[in-house]
Amino acid sequence: ENLGIASLLLGAGRKTKDDVIDPSAGIILAKKTGDRVNKGETIAILHTSEEKFISDAARVLSDSIIIGEVPPKAKPVIIGKVD
Repeated sequence: ENLGIASLLLGAGRKTKDDVIDPSAGIILAKKTGDRVNKGETIAILHTSEEKFISDAARVLSDSIIIGEVPPKAKPVIIGKVD
């Protein structure tokens, strides 16, 4: 959810139907959940055409990342089925 909010703050989404989407905005994730991260490694790259949006988006993204000693348990790709 927070990745979506960070993308929205960069201009990659709309808060209202009248908002304009910035096609240059978005987030490239360099690491996946469970990947090993070493100090100084890039976890994500934020893109936007408005530099003023970077700090809020980076804060939301940073607040949603947890780096621990033990990788999280893998979650199933499919969580349910609708009949």
